Amino acid sequence: PPPYTYSAPGSYSITLAIANAATGCTDTLIRNISVFGIPDAQATGGDTCQGSAVQLFSSGGIAYVWTPSAGLSDDSIQNPLASPSTSTNYLVTVYDANGCADTAYADVIIYEPIPEIHFDTAMVIGQSYQLNVYQGPGYSYQWSPATGLSCTACPDPIAQPLVNTTYSVTIGDSAGCFEITSTYEFEIKPITTIDV
Repeated sequence: PPPYTYSAPGSYSITLAIANAATGCTDTLIRNISVFGIPDAQATGGDTCQGSAVQLFSSGGIAYVWTPSAGLSDDSIQNPLASPSTSTNYLVTVYDANGCADTAYADVIIYEPIPEIHFDTAMVIGQSYQLNVYQGPGYSYQWSPATGLSCTACPDPIAQPLVNTTYSVTIGDSAGCFEITSTYEFEIKPITTIDV
């Protein structure tokens, strides 16, 4: 017989009817089966500094298997500690008492120190320059001075200073792992005209 998929858990009665065309004999086989539901896997991760651990949490079953196993204190317990060297997306497979399985993901975000930047350039008065120090989610930005900038708490302001200016940007992460300051120096040149 062809395969059949049950849309809901429960107890079902299956009937198999057999007929012999040559003899006209028939027989019937009846079996009762139980269809179990799929467990509801849940998992959460977190963010931390490089070299520190994050407690992973999961629920929904009686047995748990985490992958990848790298950086985990134990890949077969419900709530392992995760200490990956870089940000990692962990998958947990959750099994219930009937052996049915479901999966869930837990993200671990590792904040790593970023290098300081010391940038300088020259441009003609009235020109603008697009700055961009975006590092990804979870970072904060603070620029100063505000004069000539389109925004001061964003990663990518447009700079249009009218005089020589050195902007500084302080970048930090939401876990408080580090804070660095980079500088962007602009030399402003006057518009040159030629009389003929």
